[in-house]
Amino acid sequence: MNTQISSILSSLSSTSSLPVLATRISPEIFAEVQRIYQGPGSLEYNETAKLIILRTSDPPQIPPNRKTVIVCTAGTTDIPIAEEVSQTLLSSQIPPLRIYDCGVAGLHRILKKIPIITSPDVACIIVCAGMDGALPSVISGLVNVPVIAVPTSVGYGYGSGGNAALENTYDKSQTKEYI
Repeated sequence: MNTQISSILSSLSSTSSLPVLATRISPEIFAEVQRIYQGPGSLEYNETAKLIILRTSDPPQIPPNRKTVIVCTAGTTDIPIAEEVSQTLLSSQIPPLRIYDCGVAGLHRILKKIPIITSPDVACIIVCAGMDGALPSVISGLVNVPVIAVPTSVGYGYGSGGNAALENTYDKSQTKEYI
């Protein structure tokens, strides 16, 4: 598998000046891929997001007038998925604004962020939520921009494996909320 990842990165590095991402990579696999990688550019590892970033040129400058995408998590255990989302946005020259640990169990935390999430500089909000997956619907009711729900596999009991988050997200999605 490590040689396959290295080979794919080498192949993609010759076709794109934008960063190339390899996701769901453990630190051990990254170390091996880094050891055998022969292609151009440099490999970086984001341990929180568990991804490799291959850069063949300097990171692109984000245009100053580009709107922000908020990446929000319900709990701290959703942060690895949110960081994967944030790194994907950055590689596409879209600035993420991270708002972490503001789930419905402590609703006051997201209510304090209303001035930020309703700012005209926000293009959309991506909400990563496990357990019961309620936060995307709450945020969707507070804002006038699209909300993208990312159910995560965090939880216990029925919530384990992301079942409850996924089903609640489907069940409660509104017209401006996407899965």
